[in-house]
Parts: sequence; structure tokens; C-alpha cells
Amino acid sequence: MESVNRKIVIISVILALFTTVLVYLYIRNATTKPEVVENIDVYVAAKTLPAKYKITDADIQQTKVTREFLNPKAVLNKADIVGKRLKDSIIEGEQILGDRLTDENSMTLSYKLSEGKRAVSITVGEQTIVSNLIRPGDSVDIIASFEAEETDDAASKTIYPRTTKIILQDIKVLAM
Repeated sequence: MESVNRKIVIISVILALFTTVLVYLYIRNATTKPEVVENIDVYVAAKTLPAKYKITDADIQQTKVTREFLNPKAVLNKADIVGKRLKDSIIEGEQILGDRLTDENSMTLSYKLSEGKRAVSITVGEQTIVSNLIRPGDSVDIIASFEAEETDDAASKTIYPRTTKIILQDIKVLAM
């Protein structure tokens, strides 16, 4: 009987050692190694900025985001942001995107107008353009010529002679 008990004890010890090795291997593989998170510096609006606004250093701040939250169109270089104008408004904390910025050379006509000003289109003939001597940014005078006209009322007859008048002076040319 003692030999049977001895065999059972030996088998039990072997199974216990085997189970211990399996538990050790399971626990070693089950513990996950900490994932390395890559943080990327990105520029965001420090405050809500309106459309057509010229961005300064004080208007942006640098923050870190993970690659998962980085917008692919985000501008990562501060020099590419400062001095540019916004095409659309940007809210506080929003990443600055390259397609929402414009520079002085590629601004549309509405960006070139001062606050409270309006642009007017004038039809000009080829000979009137003065051989392309007038360029955007030049100042011009607008002169209008009026043909002679007669009006008849029941009581009187009015004659307006042919005249030429300066309508606007020192007007900035925005585009040709």
C-alpha cells in the first residue's frame, strides 16, 4: 500500500510542478507591456478667430496630440501659420489646417477690401486700358462723360449740354 501512496505522491508533485510552470507561462504572456504613445506637437487657436483675420503669435498655442487625433491637414510649423489670413473662422482649441489659411498673394478680392468698403466692376475697352499700364494697387480717377440731352415738360424745355465730370478720385484698382 505504501508503494501505491508513494506513486500517487510522486504523480501529484509532478502535476503540481507542471501546473506551476503553465501558470507562470500564462501570467508572463498575459501581462501586457505598456504601449509607447507618440505625441505630436500641433498648433491650435488660442481663442476663436474670425474669417479674414491675420494670425499673430498670440493667436495660436502649441499642444501635443496623439497620432490618432492629429488631423492630416494640420500645420505643424509655426512659421507657416503666423502672418497668414484665415479663409474661415476657427474656434478656440481647433487645430490650424493648411487649407483654411491664405497668404497675401493668393487672397481673393473680398480679402483686399478694407472694412466698410465695396468693390465695383467697370467695363473698360481695350483701348481704354492704356496698353496694360494700369495694374492692381494703382490709384485712378473715374471720369464720366454725359451726352447732350433735352427734356420737354408741359411748361418748359430743359437742355443739358454735353459734360464730363470726375465721379470718383484716387480710387484703388483691386484687379484687372
